[in-house]
Amino acid sequence: LYLSADLILLKEWASDAETGHYRLAALLVMNVAVVPQILSRGLLPALAQAQGEPAKVAAEMTEWTRIVLAAALPMCVGLVVVAT
Repeated sequence: LYLSADLILLKEWASDAETGHYRLAALLVMNVAVVPQILSRGLLPALAQAQGEPAKVAAEMTEWTRIVLAAALPMCVGLVVVAT
């Protein structure tokens, strides 16, 4: 119910089509937001092994940042295209 409160309120003030468009956009954004969380789960074991080695931690974080950007940038562009 908490995650649907916005839909319940929107339904009162907008048409079914507008509510549907909003719901689709919200689902797309929520699914895209999960990607960095999934990718970071793979980073945690590497960071645990690199504990106490700042250079190794920095290298792992740099690589993770590149991977997240490589995954997120096309998704962001896609969302902009879909939104217009």
